[in-house]
Amino acid sequence: MQDFFSPIKPARNKIAHYYGDTVRQLFLAGGIMILVVMPFYNNIVPMNPTIVTLFVVTIALAAAATTNTKKSIIVFDTVLSAVTLIMFETYSIVYYLNDGMFLLLIRQGIALIFLFALYYSAKTLRAMCWTPTDIKP
Repeated sequence: MQDFFSPIKPARNKIAHYYGDTVRQLFLAGGIMILVVMPFYNNIVPMNPTIVTLFVVTIALAAAATTNTKKSIIVFDTVLSAVTLIMFETYSIVYYLNDGMFLLLIRQGIALIFLFALYYSAKTLRAMCWTPTDIKP
């Protein structure tokens, strides 16, 4: 009989290089960083604040949907992290002279968060797409 207070662990498909939990945490950290800075620097992304907020909601929903059973979600995570990385790095470079050092560092920090998210989601996608038998010596 199982102890009443012992945690129940759901059965998971084992993927050798599954980093979805890490990607989820990075997505949430990046989204929180955007939302915290946006009221003080509404030009963190030179777009309508409603669009930026919807973008953060998309990031949060992607984090919540991340699972090791759906390859399409991992593909979406990879694309979303790449788009966000490119967007923040581009704005960081283009608007550096106009916005100053602090906003440059914030944008660079967000870009770095999504660079790591891109790396880990791509590693997970690679592990889901190619099995060890697919690799020829």
